Amino acid sequence: MRHDEEKLDALFSAYRQAFPDIDAGPEFMPKLWERIESRRPVARTWRWFAGGFVTASAAICLLLAAFVSMPSANHPVYTSTYVDALENDQDDDNVALLVDFVRPAAEEGNASQ
Repeated sequence: MRHDEEKLDALFSAYRQAFPDIDAGPEFMPKLWERIESRRPVARTWRWFAGGFVTASAAICLLLAAFVSMPSANHPVYTSTYVDALENDQDDDNVALLVDFVRPAAEEGNASQ
C-alpha cells in the first residue's frame, strides 16, 4: 500500500511540474473575458437566426390559421348531406330509389335520439 501512495505522489509531482499554477495578474480576467467574447459572435449569430426563424414560423402559422378559420365566398360551406345531394340529382331513376330506401332509415335514427 505504501508503494501505491509513493506512485501517486510521484504522479502528482509530475503533474505540478508539467502544469504550473497560473498567477492571476491584473490582466488575467480581461484576457479571459476577451477569449470568451471572441467565441460568442458565432453563437449570437445562430441564436439570432434561430429566433428569427421561430418568429417567422409562428407568424405564418397564425396567418394560415386565420385564413382557414374565416369563411369566404370562394370556400362555400356545404350544409347538405350526401342523401340530399342524391335527392337533388334528377338524372338517374335509381338514385330516387336509393333515396327512398336510405331516407326512412335516417329519419328513424333521428327520431330515436
